[in-house]
Amino acid sequence: MSDESTAFTLVFVGYADEALSDRARAYEDEVLPLLERHGARLLYRGRRADGEVASLPLEVHVIRFPHREALGAFMADDRRQSLLQRHGEVFTAKHVVEMDTISGSLG
Repeated sequence: MSDESTAFTLVFVGYADEALSDRARAYEDEVLPLLERHGARLLYRGRRADGEVASLPLEVHVIRFPHREALGAFMADDRRQSLLQRHGEVFTAKHVVEMDTISGSLG
């Protein structure tokens, strides 16, 4: 069980050069639907616009987790691990930041 006092928001920023971008997109297309199985919600998924410099992030995700255990379960999910093995490392760099909401609404 969770409530808003245990929920938290993570922002993922993943970088991939042109050689990795197709694999990165394929991996994210398959792995992000697993979030729902752990009670998490993908609030936003954005991809670098065509024509932008390849050194900019390829994908940015904003994800709301109901509690820390949900994040742990997602990270340990056998299906996620299998996708990691199949696709390999798809990002040249990645950052995950926990964010506090200071304005706006999570809905």
